[in-house]
Amino acid sequence: MKLTNIIRDCIILMLYFNTFVCSQPSNIGHPPVFNYTKKDTKAGTQTWAIAEDNLGYTWFGNNAGLVKFDGYRWEIFSLPNNTVVRSLNCDTINQRVYVGSQGEFGYFSFAENGKFLYKSISQSLPSGTRLFGEVWQTLNTNYGMFFRTDHQVFRYYNGTIRPLFDEYVYLNFIAEWGSEIVLQDSNNKLYYFDGARFQLRPTNSVFDKGKISSVINLNDQTTIITTLYNGIFQETKNGFLQWHTSNDQFFKKNVIYCGTRLDDGKVALGTSYEGVIILNKNREIENHINKSIQLQNNTVLSIFNTNSGNIWAGLDNGIDLVQRDSYFRIFYPDDDLQGTGYTAEIFENELYLGTNTGLYKIPWQTFYSHGQNNKFKYIEHSKGQVWKLQKIGKRLWMAHHEGAFTIAGKIAQKVKGTTGVWKFIEKGENDIIAGFYEGLIQLKYQNNLWHAKNIEGFEESSRFLINDKDDNIWVSHPYRGLYKILKEELQLQKTKAFKLNSNYSNGIKINNYIFPIDQSIVVFSADNLYKLNSNSYNIKKYSEIQDHIDVQKGLKFLEEDSYKNIWYATTEETGILVPQRQFNTKYQKYIVNELNNRLPETFQSVLTIDKYNAIIPTERGFLHFNPEGYMNGTKPLNLYVSKIVLKSHLDSTLYSKTKADVLQPEDIILTHDQNKIEINLAVINHPNKQLVNTVTDQ
Repeated sequence: MKLTNIIRDCIILMLYFNTFVCSQPSNIGHPPVFNYTKKDTKAGTQTWAIAEDNLGYTWFGNNAGLVKFDGYRWEIFSLPNNTVVRSLNCDTINQRVYVGSQGEFGYFSFAENGKFLYKSISQSLPSGTRLFGEVWQTLNTNYGMFFRTDHQVFRYYNGTIRPLFDEYVYLNFIAEWGSEIVLQDSNNKLYYFDGARFQLRPTNSVFDKGKISSVINLNDQTTIITTLYNGIFQETKNGFLQWHTSNDQFFKKNVIYCGTRLDDGKVALGTSYEGVIILNKNREIENHINKSIQLQNNTVLSIFNTNSGNIWAGLDNGIDLVQRDSYFRIFYPDDDLQGTGYTAEIFENELYLGTNTGLYKIPWQTFYSHGQNNKFKYIEHSKGQVWKLQKIGKRLWMAHHEGAFTIAGKIAQKVKGTTGVWKFIEKGENDIIAGFYEGLIQLKYQNNLWHAKNIEGFEESSRFLINDKDDNIWVSHPYRGLYKILKEELQLQKTKAFKLNSNYSNGIKINNYIFPIDQSIVVFSADNLYKLNSNSYNIKKYSEIQDHIDVQKGLKFLEEDSYKNIWYATTEETGILVPQRQFNTKYQKYIVNELNNRLPETFQSVLTIDKYNAIIPTERGFLHFNPEGYMNGTKPLNLYVSKIVLKSHLDSTLYSKTKADVLQPEDIILTHDQNKIEINLAVINHPNKQLVNTVTDQ
């Protein structure tokens, strides 16, 4: 039995989605954060170090030992003395993971049988130098691997290990500092490695600004040094100067424990009290990710920038991944309530957001400085369920559980005599039809007041409304049917409400939902989408989009935005149809799996502000989405076979990935009775483990 075809088919099935590269969206909210608890990892509480190899694995130095993550599953490798792994680094040439722990250091590597085994280096030291404590740093350089303890630095080079200090010293930090390897001692002296030993630096030989917590080489000319308690500094020819940020005091107060350069030149800092901070190139706080917005813990012990541009954070309790390459950002206008989002609208340069807890607003900006992007203001008298926001004329209207409201500044003003409104249809700036819980209401502005009067003869709940080209109104009720109210009846405020049935739709049974698409009324049956002729009541198959949406999967949402993009959702997928510039309109389909099962059921909506910014209400808060980046930055998922196991009373490993350039194994031939195998698929740097499964063939 050949495994090659099985593996190929597994990978094709898993490549159901694509990930995309961000463009130029607003920075409102924060990027998605994926939490991995002790229950997920089966590891210890604290994570002290993080590294990535070229096989697609991420490695963590943890209280429980060395932890491996392949994008789906976690695996723990213990040291012989079962101690904490404080530091680690990857040797991608020899496929080794070097680790430092309590009184021990060495490396893990793959044996010929695919097993991952540990070899101690420290055990080969002379007995007089084996008594050392924690190995706080493991540094991989062109001069070999360096292991720093509190009182010694060991260098492992060409298979030989030796200590670099003859006398008892107190050491604080070691790092690659531009082109040098630099060491700070407890007296704040700085030493460089000359190829054989550490020598006092000839210039800038003292760093007396505090204990170094990280050294970040921004470019060939700029190196910045973070300290635990005194902020950030930059080395110059004249010494070390403060590297000022938009909030220096914030960093001094909250302790910078670790830091790293990001691929785009920005800086990520891990703090002891306030989680992860991302500084942009202008040294402004671009993102502040802490416990209040999904981080498991505010104490960051280690931080790492992945090859795909995401950020791993090793915490005092747990491991988190900040997905910076996501096209989505999350925000909660009602703060800790984190209620359901239902509607969004831009009005007079303010972004208004309707939730189940009320209405909120924030100035709409493409860039928010630290603290600005979560300063939402509550609109007075809006408490409760907000269903929809609409701009009509020069006013912003709110359809609310308590009735119809106009929004004036920070206050919602109710139209007297209204209750439970779903939606508005504009008949004129001072003439509006509102669908409410028990029919239709006409709203007219007279003598500086809005007056409400029910349309007699129709008492069905009117949530789904469409104004057709002849100014008639169509109402769909999911359980009662489709109704047409004539323009003349609306003027008389009295209707007989014509009800459409299958006799008026070519004998085809259509569902009781209507969607306004391309200036037409769109309906659907169990199998197809149709355009409804509002006069003859005949229906015609809507093939332009029918070819892209499988209605048999249950159409839940269909909406056209101001760019003529069509947003849709079925029971199995959510996506966008983008019109192509051709004589006959054709669409390019983009599936957006991140939205699956996140939109509020039957209340799905999207506010497209421009091609870089869309606001999407969800069951928990709101998402900011960058459609342009999504549609133009596609890259395939990097999926590979990590292990193949023959399942029996004694499991046997048939294959384990040990080479970076091999995505799947060569042919493996099995006998007829070797008919139960397990194929482990893994994914590089994508946090959604539900996209990858263990496949068992029996």
